[in-house]
Amino acid sequence: MYHRQFERAARLNRSKAIFFTLVFHVILLGALASGSKGDWQKYLPSAVQDLFGMEQSEEVVGIKP
Repeated sequence: MYHRQFERAARLNRSKAIFFTLVFHVILLGALASGSKGDWQKYLPSAVQDLFGMEQSEEVVGIKP
């Protein structure tokens, strides 16, 4: 009887953790996108731009070797 109670509590904790993680990342990405003055697309990798069907920018942003 007590075993089900602990399984249910664990399931609830996992659900809460996933929900708050997703909400946190959506807020974080939204803040980064709104704070970059519309220039956020140049920071996306080319694979992500292909996935969303965006035009790839020629400017490369990142660490130089």
